[in-house]
Amino acid sequence: GALSLPGRTPEITMEVVAVSIFWMILLALYRTRSPQRIGAGSMEYKRLVDATVVTAGWTAMAIVVTGSLDARWMVIVVFPVGLAALLLARWLWRRWLTRQSSVSGHYLSRVVVVGRSSDIHYVTERLSQHSGAAYKVVGAVYDEDVVPGHGAPYPQRAGLMTLENVVASTGADAVIVAGSLRE
Repeated sequence: GALSLPGRTPEITMEVVAVSIFWMILLALYRTRSPQRIGAGSMEYKRLVDATVVTAGWTAMAIVVTGSLDARWMVIVVFPVGLAALLLARWLWRRWLTRQSSVSGHYLSRVVVVGRSSDIHYVTERLSQHSGAAYKVVGAVYDEDVVPGHGAPYPQRAGLMTLENVVASTGADAVIVAGSLRE
């Protein structure tokens, strides 16, 4: 029929469709495409692995319970190959994203960092060294009475009351709170 694979029965094809839908649902539930994780850190890869392992485990249990041994190729072949393809695709996209952000500044989350001077300095240094293609610091708001003498290439203001104006004027997407704020 139209739904069957060559040389396969429609039941096996329906099993493949059901497992594929289940896998896609788990990839969504594990937030593997979360904008906060794409392009930064290992959590993006960990979530792909976790969702795939859980899907493979449930599929293996279903194969044992239903006695559908013809479907075991999904656990033996499809999940390892599929996971490898997902990981490779994410790695290639991350490389492309990093190139785009370093060359043109595209695809970066624009952030304002808020906190004490030492905390802001620490966070901005960490972001510049380890964020990959994720964040671009566009402003800093010091939880202090004066702006320290940092020669940063972005606006710096003193006092939490200036935060809203700095976010609006820089077009920031997010605010990072560095350390704890004064009471």
